[in-house]
Amino acid sequence: MIPKPIDSSLKIKVNTILKSAKRRADKAFADNILSRTKVLDDFESLKLIDREYKALKKEIKKSDYPFYIHNSSTPEWVLSQYASRTYLLDVDESRELEKAIYLGKYRSNLLKSIMKIVKRVPPYSYEKFMNGEVCRFFLFFGEYQNLAEGDYYRIIKWQTENIIRIISYECAMLIKKIQNYCQIKENPISFIESENLLIDQLLAYKGSDGGEIKNMLSKMYIFDDFDLNNYKDYLLHENHRTYQNQEFHWHKADYHIIKPMADYLELEPVTVFTSEILIFQTIDKIAVWFKEILEGADIQKEYVLPDYPKELDRIENEAKEEIERVSDLMCDYINDETNSEKDIKSYMINLYDNNRSKLNAIKDKRVLELISNDKKHVLIDFFTTNSFFSNNPEKVESNLKELIIVHELSWDILVAYNDMFGTKNIYDIRDYGVSEITMLLNKMVLNKKLYKTGKKAMDDFFLHFQKYSLPFDYHIKNIQEVLSEVFTTAMKNLQAILDDAQPTNKVIFLQSRIKEIKQRELQLRHLETEYNYEPTRNKYSDLLKEFLTIEADFIKETIAISHTLPTRKEPLQLEMKATFENMISKENQIFISRMLEDLSITQDGSAIIGERRKGAIRGIVEALKEKRILPDKSLELLCKIIGDKIGLKINSKLDFTNTSERYKKEAGQYIAENHQN
Repeated sequence: MIPKPIDSSLKIKVNTILKSAKRRADKAFADNILSRTKVLDDFESLKLIDREYKALKKEIKKSDYPFYIHNSSTPEWVLSQYASRTYLLDVDESRELEKAIYLGKYRSNLLKSIMKIVKRVPPYSYEKFMNGEVCRFFLFFGEYQNLAEGDYYRIIKWQTENIIRIISYECAMLIKKIQNYCQIKENPISFIESENLLIDQLLAYKGSDGGEIKNMLSKMYIFDDFDLNNYKDYLLHENHRTYQNQEFHWHKADYHIIKPMADYLELEPVTVFTSEILIFQTIDKIAVWFKEILEGADIQKEYVLPDYPKELDRIENEAKEEIERVSDLMCDYINDETNSEKDIKSYMINLYDNNRSKLNAIKDKRVLELISNDKKHVLIDFFTTNSFFSNNPEKVESNLKELIIVHELSWDILVAYNDMFGTKNIYDIRDYGVSEITMLLNKMVLNKKLYKTGKKAMDDFFLHFQKYSLPFDYHIKNIQEVLSEVFTTAMKNLQAILDDAQPTNKVIFLQSRIKEIKQRELQLRHLETEYNYEPTRNKYSDLLKEFLTIEADFIKETIAISHTLPTRKEPLQLEMKATFENMISKENQIFISRMLEDLSITQDGSAIIGERRKGAIRGIVEALKEKRILPDKSLELLCKIIGDKIGLKINSKLDFTNTSERYKKEAGQYIAENHQN
């Protein structure tokens, strides 16, 4: 009997599992949700469904089969992955597949139900908010609202301005109280140390007893003349936990909660007056002030908040100066008649790619949406809020400045390149292969980590493309790099799995996948002929087909061979010692040697740096490795190779330092300006 392709052989079984799992999910949804929401209004129904959805998300996060769960509505996708795993891993994952499809279908039912209710959420507005009209959906949920974008930003602006004004006043007033008390203390620093310890204990508290939190507050000097019975234990616990999670629930900062405290400022209170929702923010600010005092600041110095709009203007001006500096250097290089067209193209590509690398290194890119859409009024609020609540304004400033620079430079470089070479793109994006890789990955064997990496790259692509006004090149290049790496890793994993696979199953898997790829090629050629499409090279399909063919040929050529392992134990060849000469091409040896001289690391080929500047070697090696001038070996090995070449002894791993960071930047600039790709 001729065997069927692996997908066809399991199709009936998988379809049966899918139908059973979906029926079970529909029944669970009917029992857990539909039967209980019949007597509830939309708000209470949404609370119930949202609670169930969040619990389900936690369960899904723990699953080892996210590739089944997230593709539960695509039977063909599930079938291919299940077939690959069944034949190569020689396991029966029927139960795991059924559970995963159940979770996927149940999640889908919950999301559809949520969306139906969200469409019925009554509209809310800034005017209604300011008139004190309470919208339960806005108050309780952060994500399910019927609110225009302009109204949303106006509400946030009112909330942030008043909350910051309230906390700032209370903090300044309490600090003044502490300063006055310190004037009569014999040892004020000892007093501040003891108060700071109390705050540390409070903020580190992991329990859930609001009464215990209240007891901790009672020991602090700032609460000496405040009746802590005004605080409710459950609200103290709830807001203490929110603070510990580094969150602030803006949707809970209702007009009726904030307005009374804002109005109370007119009376110039002299004791604690904020409610449970804000008190931990005030304590946090006082803790920051305590730290400054303990680090040597003047106790009696007046506590004043920065002028945030003015600080934002300063950051934007500094960013503008840096943008102009880099743009001027670029224009000078382009207009320099001694530089060939090839040199200019290489220079601009390197400049463009370095700028993209800087962008990717920034973890929090949310503010980029405000920069790119020119929402200056919202940007001021965002910057003010993040600077005030982060307790690390320098980091907020640095992050914002870097984002402004990389955003503007990305377009400046692209426009200049377009003017010079008459193309819309700097990168060659014709052969990016994203959809092709996504399709092929499913023909192999996925694991949780690999799948999540690929899925995140896809999610980031769509999210960033929609939100951030950046060159299309950047979005495509980023997803291409991640998926290409995922594809390479998947191929390596497949090789290891094939080596251990049951022989008959391995042969059927190989022939099935080769057949599918060839049939797809035939379909594409038909489309090219039928619809006059331009021929396309399917790079990754060709790679996988060649890989599978090699495996199949090996089996065909060796199936009749009987062999025994050699008994010789000593190595046949000694491993060659890694040196500067045998690890690096002659051309790159010359370039690196010249660079070390130009960066004043060597003189006549010998090191002229001392012990304190050894970190420069790490920075230079990192830059060379990133530009693939040095081979893909460990940082420690490469540093030792360079050290040996220039007579600099490196006995241990060089740590990251300010010196290494500075030389990495200098080396990167040097490579961009001097290295011929």
